[in-house]
Amino acid sequence: MSSLISLAVRRPITVIMFFLCLLLLGGIALFDLDMEMLPKMNLPTITISASYPGLPPAEIRELITIPLENALASARGLRTLSSVSREGCALITLEFHWGTNLSRHIAETREIIDVTYPHLPSGVEKPFIKPIDPSEEPILSIGLLPKAADLGFTKRIAEGEIRSRLQQVRGVGSVDVFGGYEEEIQVLVDQSKAAARRCTLQHVASMLAEANFCFPVGTLSEGNVELPVKADGRVESPEELGELLLMDEASGSRFRLKEIAEIRWEKKERDSLFHINGQEGVGLLIHRQSDVSPAALSRKVQTVLNSLKVSYERDIEILIARDSSELIRRSIDHLAFAAIIGAAAAFLVLLLFLRNLALSVITILSVPISIVTALLLLKAAGKSLNIMSLGGLALGIGMLVDNSIVVLENLIQNRHSAPCDFRQQTISRTQEVSSSALGSTLTTLVVFIPVIFLPGIIGTLF
Repeated sequence: MSSLISLAVRRPITVIMFFLCLLLLGGIALFDLDMEMLPKMNLPTITISASYPGLPPAEIRELITIPLENALASARGLRTLSSVSREGCALITLEFHWGTNLSRHIAETREIIDVTYPHLPSGVEKPFIKPIDPSEEPILSIGLLPKAADLGFTKRIAEGEIRSRLQQVRGVGSVDVFGGYEEEIQVLVDQSKAAARRCTLQHVASMLAEANFCFPVGTLSEGNVELPVKADGRVESPEELGELLLMDEASGSRFRLKEIAEIRWEKKERDSLFHINGQEGVGLLIHRQSDVSPAALSRKVQTVLNSLKVSYERDIEILIARDSSELIRRSIDHLAFAAIIGAAAAFLVLLLFLRNLALSVITILSVPISIVTALLLLKAAGKSLNIMSLGGLALGIGMLVDNSIVVLENLIQNRHSAPCDFRQQTISRTQEVSSSALGSTLTTLVVFIPVIFLPGIIGTLF
């Protein structure tokens, strides 16, 4: 400690340049630092889903849920086990003790599923294992409202063009589209007309499957260029579908499909709905990759959305329905503002008691230097700027100002006590209180050590 104090006093230019470099690197790290609501952590929770379409909840529970629960109850480190049986689906949640190796639990759970699956009913799909990851929550919810177009066109644009543009943004994990509707060609067969022609629904279905095809048939060479050739028999309109030929089994004559069926465009049955500002539209949910900052990804996506708004402004209105990174930014901004107010209040208190502007400025300058140094260390350690780390910085500012006041007070009281070299006096007076300041700081830090060993999510956060 004494050698560090001596170096700081005797080499002022070196020390000033060193801290200027820290300020520069810390400022760069601040703009590139990940911003999260809470620190990154892996929840020790696994979900297992098994589906059997069409089976009611009571049978799902008896045939699927209970056998899986009995088998999974033997998993090591299991804390709680819960399940939900719905129509056609069983969902089982396993929660393990905090601090355990989740990868090992996933591997063990997969082994239990492999052993149990052959004893389940034959129609059950193999259970799907998935760990719960908080980062999988959607960062942005985007709404597409039709202007000159309808919902069908809006959904085709969302699935075919807008989703692909957003998936190209670096850091985007997936983009889900929901709401709107899709169109399909429906063939409504008249049973009496079909029976008169000796034609069954199976014959119609077989003909549709065989007539609607597209497959390669070879290549065509032209000089050094080879062109692929394909046979495209796909039907694109109800009129084309109605011209397809069927055979009368009794007479052997042929007839068109439109003679026994009504063929028309219809909307497919919808399984999702999206409304924004009282108007129905198409929604997009944007998920991020696990190692990407929500705030940084939100800025990139909004830049792409601004260009998309210009491209589709005549047909589609693009709105941001929900931005979860906005809550993160507001929380961090409020906490940062509180830290700034605290530093300003500390400066006024110093000025009031020390009655020396120069000493007060010197004391308060230690705050930004220490903060940017801490941000640089956060970046180097791969940590994020979140509520917990900002709370620690706010606590550190108070401790830093306290130690600075102790050192300055000792220098002021003893500056005329002995006629010696100013630098040597500064070194000796600082060394007198350095041990006490270090001891008080370590005492405050030691108080937080037991908090780290708290069980559950609280211990993980601290």
